[in-house]
Order: sequence, then structure tokens, then C-alpha cells
Amino acid sequence: MLMAVLEGNAPPKADAVAKAWQITRTQGLAALGRRVAKHLVSPLLEAGGIELFVRDLREPLPSPKETKGIWLEIARPSMIPELLACRDTAQSRHELENRFARGDLCFIATDDAGKVAHFRWATKGRVYVAELCRDLVLPATAAYFYDGFTRADMRRRGIDGLVRCFIFATLEKEGYDHAYSHVHRDNAAGLRAAARWQRPCAKLRYLRPSGLAPLVFGGSSLPPQLTLCLPGGEPGADRAAAWRRWFEGWADQPLARRSTGYSELPEAYFVAMADFIASTLGLSPEAGRVLDVGCDSAMVTRHVAPRCDRLVGVDYVPDLLAARAEQNIATGSGDEASFAAADGCRLPFADGSFGCAYCAGVVHTLPSHEHGLGMIREMMRVCVPGGRVLVAGVPATGKRLQARREAWRRAGAAGRLQLIASLALPAGVKRFLRRRLDVADRYGLVALEYDLDNLAAELSENGSRCRVVDFPGDFWSRDFRSTSANLLIDVGAGAAASVDDDTSRRPPPWALRDADRTAHAPEGG
Repeated sequence: MLMAVLEGNAPPKADAVAKAWQITRTQGLAALGRRVAKHLVSPLLEAGGIELFVRDLREPLPSPKETKGIWLEIARPSMIPELLACRDTAQSRHELENRFARGDLCFIATDDAGKVAHFRWATKGRVYVAELCRDLVLPATAAYFYDGFTRADMRRRGIDGLVRCFIFATLEKEGYDHAYSHVHRDNAAGLRAAARWQRPCAKLRYLRPSGLAPLVFGGSSLPPQLTLCLPGGEPGADRAAAWRRWFEGWADQPLARRSTGYSELPEAYFVAMADFIASTLGLSPEAGRVLDVGCDSAMVTRHVAPRCDRLVGVDYVPDLLAARAEQNIATGSGDEASFAAADGCRLPFADGSFGCAYCAGVVHTLPSHEHGLGMIREMMRVCVPGGRVLVAGVPATGKRLQARREAWRRAGAAGRLQLIASLALPAGVKRFLRRRLDVADRYGLVALEYDLDNLAAELSENGSRCRVVDFPGDFWSRDFRSTSANLLIDVGAGAAASVDDDTSRRPPPWALRDADRTAHAPEGG
């Protein structure tokens, strides 16, 4: 009976006892209880989780265990029969053909007889995580490896670590900086193996009611550069659409409300933000061109323009830029400021076109943290070496508690109940309840928070220097003072090159020539 629960069939009693004893001895009595409970409820509700691991390829690699008689190479599509023969469980030839067709790489280890002893696949861009029924979207400089398998007679010989190091070295050689993978939390051996070569970076859990899509918990623990989305969906597409509708709704509001969408502000408040931007960047009428990214209706821009020689404002929503016709926006040189509709993640300007660039209250509205990082890198690219970039009004993770206190202070009774529910219920449960109860999210807007210290460390490269700057104690917005901070970047000489390196122009390992895919043998092999 116990084995039937564990394996879904009814093997002999002796085998059931042996299996139960093995689980108890290797994983503990609690693990056995979880396994039994999981199989009992699985027809109605499947529960589980995965742990995500990452390897920073810029760090030195440890030396794997020396393994003689093992040869490493990257498999070719013609080797599909050998890959199928290696595995002792059913695997579709069509599935492997699809992997090769989409450009996935298969790293293999062969024995002295030329037979495949181990394989592990690697992909790029996005990977489907079957346990979550979600796509995990990767940054351009990261890869993901999956489906590792070692032939039964070749286990416990160090081949797993050897192949992992082969993968890491190949990716690092081609300019990739991180390698990710995941292991199901019930796979104790897999968790131990992954922890030897990578570090844990996130834990995700799921509940899958019978016949329904799974509820996923722990998405907030994902590193900022990773995004979960529905299969085939664009990461952050729902966020982007919701924010765009929100901003477009400003266009028919009075001018003094177009930078808030709901509250008419005194002119002195816009002047105060312009004063902060100008003083932090060190602007003067003798300075070069200045770029304002996400300028909306130019309510702040018009007060920054007189403090620089020339100014260009860009915004993703063209309707907001129409407001410039209602204002006389002149720069310190007397010329009129210029405006254009453009995507901040793909600025239409050459490298080094500006002396300074800034954005205020923008990055938290982007589809993902990766988009925010991309936009900041773009601002660095279009600035001359020695120029400055200011990213202002960024919701900071270090001020999360203050932000919740501020929300509680401003909310009424109904708002406070909503805040309690928002904090108490996991995001997956809230989405599930909204779908089941047909309750629409009023705006669908959630501001992204950033760990500014980590962001500063990420951008402090190629001669660039970053520091976190708080708003002054007398700044007019209590919300900005208590919940947000600013990132000031002194642009280094290599900023444009680093952005270029992060684009798809970098040759990935999936573009290796066949001549480069030669076999490698470890020393002593």
C-alpha cells in the first residue's frame, strides 16, 4: 500500500518497505510523510516547488574532479540516436529535433567506447518551466541549462561537475555573465549537486488545482533580471498596457495635473523638482545638450530647460508631448527645447550625444526590472564620457517599510483593509480570486521597486561610478522623501561599449561555427 502511494502502483511489500526506508534514511521521516501526503492529494491538488540556482561566470571556476576516459563535446543533430540510447526513460526523437531546431545546445560526455555517458541541454532567451506552466525570460547575457542526465553505470564518477564546468567555460568564453538552472525541491540529490557549482537565488512554489492553471508563489524572490510570464507572452506586457492607459488618461486633464494624473500641483512643486535635478547634475547655461527621458507633459522639463544650453525631451506616449504647444519652453541659449516620441530602452541618438541625461519617476512604470536597467544603460550610452546621468524618484526596496507606513497613513478605513489583504495574500492567490470572483483590478498598476545598492554595483563598470542620493529633508514631497531615492551616475569612457556588448550583436555560444565545436578531454584523460 505504501509503495502504491509512493509510485502509483502496487509492487511487492518488500520493495515498498525498502523504498520507504531509503527515503527515510536519505531525506528524513518528514520527507516520507510529505511524499505520502503529496500522492494522496495529487488527484485533486498538486503542490510542489522549485529552487533556482545561478552561476556568476565572471568569478573563477573551481577545478572539477579529474575523470579519465571522458571526452567532452557539443552534440550535433546527427547524434540524436546516441542521445536516445543513453537515457533509460522514454524520450521523443521529435522533441530532441525541436530543441536542435530552435538553437539549443546539447553538451555531452562520451566514454572511451564513444557512447554518450552524460548530456545536459542549454538554452537562451526564455525557457519553459513545466512545473510552473510559465516561461522564464532571461536577460541577453544569461543562459539556462536543463535536462541533465547521466547513464546509470557512469554515475558517481564526477561527470556531472565536469560537464557543468564545460558549459560554464563555454558560456564565459563567449561573453555570457550568468548561467541559471532549476531543481525540483523534492530532488535532494539534484539540489546538492547544483549547490556545489551554483548558488541558490530564488524559491518558487506552486499549487495546481485539478484542471486549472497553477498558482505560483514566491515570484518576488526572483532576481530583478528574470521575469516570469505566461507561455509565449511578452514579459510585462500587461503592466506596460496598464501604465500606458494610465498615462494616456492624463492627456485630457488640465496641464497642472498631467504629471500626476489625479492631483493638481502648484507650480512651485515642479520648480522644486527642477531645482533638485539641476543642482544634482550640476547644470548651467554653458553646459552641453541635456536629455530628459520620460518628460511627459514637460511640467518639470520647462523649468530645467533654462538651466542648460540645449534640451531634448522624449516620451513613449505621443499624446503627452502635445502639451508642449501650450508652453513656451526656451533653453539657456534662447533656442526652443526639442521633443520627440521615443522608447527610452531604444533611444534614437548616437553615442555621446549629450552632456547629461535624466529621468524622474519613470523606471518604476516599465514592464520589468530588465527594461529599467536597459533604459539606464541607454542613457549612459548617449552621454559623453565624464557626463552625468540622474535616475530620480526610484521606489527603493530599502524603504519598503516606510512606503507601507506612508500608504497606511494616507488610506481610509477601506483602503487600510485593502492594504492588509494585499500584504497577507500571495500574488497568485489574489490573481486567482480576481478571476474566480470576476473582480477587475482597478488600474492594474504596481510600481517596481529597485535595490539601488545592487543597481549601483551593476552599473559601476567600465569606468562609470554610481552613488545613491536621497531627496533633501525639505523636499516638498513626503512620499518621495520617505519611499524613493535617486541614482547618480558619472559616466565612464567604456559605457557605450558595455551597452553594445549587452545587445544581440554579441555572438552567442549558439552561433559557434562547427569548426569550433571540437571535442575536449580533461587533463589526464
